[in-house]
Amino acid sequence: MKILRDIYNNISFPAFDLNTKLEFIKEYNQKAIPYFRASILLIFIVSIPYIFLDILAIPLNIEFAWIVRLGIWLPILLAAFVLSYFPFAIRYFQFMGSVVSLTIGFGVLAMIAVSQRAEMAYTMYYSGIGTAIVLIIIMRMRFVLSFVISSILVVSYILLAIIQQDILLVDNKVNYPVIFLNNLFFLISTAIVSWVASYILESYARNNFLHQQFTLKEKYKIELQKNKIQSSHKDVTANIRYASRIQENLLPNSDILLSYFSEYFILNKPKDIVSGDFYWIKKQENYLIFAVADCTGHGVSAAFMSILGISFLNEICAPKKTPVANEILFELREKVINSVSRIGQTNETNDGMDIALIVIDMKANILEFAGAYRPIIIIRNNELQTLKADKIPVGISDIENIAYANQQFNLQPNDMVYLFSDGYIDQFGGPDERRFMIKRFRNMLLEMHLESTENQYEAIKSQLSIWRLGKYEQLDDILVAGLKV
Repeated sequence: MKILRDIYNNISFPAFDLNTKLEFIKEYNQKAIPYFRASILLIFIVSIPYIFLDILAIPLNIEFAWIVRLGIWLPILLAAFVLSYFPFAIRYFQFMGSVVSLTIGFGVLAMIAVSQRAEMAYTMYYSGIGTAIVLIIIMRMRFVLSFVISSILVVSYILLAIIQQDILLVDNKVNYPVIFLNNLFFLISTAIVSWVASYILESYARNNFLHQQFTLKEKYKIELQKNKIQSSHKDVTANIRYASRIQENLLPNSDILLSYFSEYFILNKPKDIVSGDFYWIKKQENYLIFAVADCTGHGVSAAFMSILGISFLNEICAPKKTPVANEILFELREKVINSVSRIGQTNETNDGMDIALIVIDMKANILEFAGAYRPIIIIRNNELQTLKADKIPVGISDIENIAYANQQFNLQPNDMVYLFSDGYIDQFGGPDERRFMIKRFRNMLLEMHLESTENQYEAIKSQLSIWRLGKYEQLDDILVAGLKV
């Protein structure tokens, strides 16, 4: 029996292992149950007229016919229909279908066997057995089982026709070969159609199931990869956030800035978690050094460069050395070049920074400025002055060994000094989808410079949001520093 079962399983489900086979059977049965119920109902309805036609077909054996119909056939149909609504019936759907098929098939054969009017009996019952085969066997899930049941019915009919030849010869008008061949042809044709339909139905279900299984596996693989990526992204993000806290700790805090300036504001908006823009301050005897820098790019790479810049500025501005703005910038440039040259050749990297650096002599109230692509703006009593920067980057370029210009400006109380990166100016937005630009930036500062630095901070921040219109992505790190002398 085990060998026969293995052979049967290999014929029925050659592409499935046991677990997949069980999943396929369960899913297919759930979808086939409604059609199974509809088939039983249809056969049940069609069978009712035959109860009354039995009087014409087999008047001498009417009791036997009604026992078969009312006592066996219709109750089994009704029981199968009712049981199909119970959850456990899904597991026994194949068994129920087999019982119904065999009951109908052998019931029809039994009715033919007891018939005394062959012409009427065969005319009525060959359509009945055809209906049984088409509506029940065609709903079978497995082609092999459909083939077996259909073959049993066809073979049974042939044997019965041979054994009961006398019922086909009731009178001289009956043509035995014609009736036999007509019904035999119909049964065989119906069986073949059932086999083909069952095979197509099972093949379609199998292919659909395999496609679903493949889709589920691919979806699982995608979900697995997605979870791995999300986990990696979470870890990377956590590390970057930790690096952001380190970077924030390297920047001057509010207590340090307030100890040097009566009022100030810092608008620092990184594009990503970490920023390539940084500000730096240091007091050296009577001199106060302050810088705003914009490192190449943004994000992690620019953040590393900013940490490098802060470290280099701390080394350059050593104690007991009078700070000079352009000398600090020149030395910073040399250190950056030496550092990035270890990474690549001169023509392979543009790593570096743009920077505005001021040195304030607090006794003489003189401001020295040196800049690499970053100017500063000084506003006094509604008069704006821009100190332009040199177009020499702090980093590798074609221009070498050229000193930065050192510019001086005499400060007065309440002067506002603004240092900034290019993030604010280059931000896209507005109704015309343009950059903010330096001209609009200067006008904005001029309109608000008499306000408190707290109000200036809120106004600049608000103007940025208005300019972006809630739909334009921030393009770069943004840093604006306002210092009141």
